[in-house]
Amino acid sequence: MTAFVLAASIISTDQVIRVQLVNHVQHLLTCWTHGERGRVHPEILASLGMALGSVGLHNDALELLQLVLTRKQLDLGADHSGTLWAMGNVANTLRELGQYARAELMLREVLEKRQRGLGPDHRDTISAMGNLATTLHRLGRYDEAELMEREVLDKRQRCLGPDHTYTIAAKVNLAETLLRLGRHDEAELMGREVLEKCQRGRGPDHPYTISAKMNLAETLCELARYDEAELLEREVLHKRQRSLGPAHPDTILAMGNLARTLHQLGRYDEAELMEREVLEKRQRGLGPDHRYTISAMGNLAGTLCELGRYNEAELMLREVLEKGQQKLGHDHPDTLLAMSNLAFIIYQLGRYDEAELMLREVLEKRQRGLGPDHPYTILAMGNLASTLCELGRYDEAELMGREVLDKRQRGLGPDHPHTLLAMENLDNTVREQAQCHPPDSSEKEAPSHHRSQSTSPSLGSASPR
Repeated sequence: MTAFVLAASIISTDQVIRVQLVNHVQHLLTCWTHGERGRVHPEILASLGMALGSVGLHNDALELLQLVLTRKQLDLGADHSGTLWAMGNVANTLRELGQYARAELMLREVLEKRQRGLGPDHRDTISAMGNLATTLHRLGRYDEAELMEREVLDKRQRCLGPDHTYTIAAKVNLAETLLRLGRHDEAELMGREVLEKCQRGRGPDHPYTISAKMNLAETLCELARYDEAELLEREVLHKRQRSLGPAHPDTILAMGNLARTLHQLGRYDEAELMEREVLEKRQRGLGPDHRYTISAMGNLAGTLCELGRYNEAELMLREVLEKGQQKLGHDHPDTLLAMSNLAFIIYQLGRYDEAELMLREVLEKRQRGLGPDHPYTILAMGNLASTLCELGRYDEAELMGREVLDKRQRGLGPDHPHTLLAMENLDNTVREQAQCHPPDSSEKEAPSHHRSQSTSPSLGSASPR
């Protein structure tokens, strides 16, 4: 009975009380032997597991949810709705732990069985599709994710209406994918619409409204509107510190996003302090190999580079790259991000031949995975052009520089900071080519350091899992 009351309270209460109650849950779990856990009703175990996951304790949650799945499979069979529900919960927890391939396999099985048993328009089928789309997004397969997310959004709007929580959640997830696909204007429009609906329907301090502000701030960063983004992110961080406390995963996420924006604004000392705090809390809460911990390390390394501490930054980025290759694979967007950032450090240290090899690999894989016009692909091309210029290969550098400038002008307009940087780099290349001597490093822009993408918790977590 104690476990049931705690589970029900955690699921139904507000965020502050939930965090306090979770401490009682953890104490209760340490008092149970494995055999005693096996005798607890699976619905109570599932509620406890989901409650632990809601405050970022995913390893503890996974242990309980896997026990629930085993019990459901034995008692109900592999295709029963309750078993599929339990499998979806395990898969979503694996995703939060960065085990994307395992999560995808399980979620595909859930979706296939939901479609076969309930039909394509049942709410549980739509939720299964949304969960799979989220996992594809994490795997960097944005085109596949977009197709599924559009289908989910369309069905949510038809079945539930445009203002329902699940419809808004679907729109948030789609906007996040559009942002990764480089369609920033579409993402901003969607983000503003979501924020307006959350403020009107739930008030300025509701967790969904706060998450909507964070998502919009991330889009503004992609559009280089950093001052606007900083204001939103400071508000988000303040509200999360007040309601959730400084150690909650959502608070740490908000701090990391604000640090990213301070970095872009050139306030590197402030950014470093925040990034060290974020990294320390990620290592303590998630472990050294979690995706968010690795991203935090990469962000700190980028700031150390801007502060001129290249050797320290290189060591960190080599560790980030190695872990990314092991955990995510060599072609994952986060792995390529780490390789691009390491190439930037190597460039700064004057090892241009080594930087060129890395940047060519990044460019080739981004062209293949994201397409030739994606902002990250264009960034890789610009970085390679800068490196070729340092190597005195001006003809190649000029051709690439002109292509970068053309794509920046078409995609961002003539006055965007990235367009102006591309124009400046091309002017430098042409001038140095005309003078026919090695470029003065004080005039040459280095390749751009590309920040890790901090991901706000999506409103999709409100969907039934």
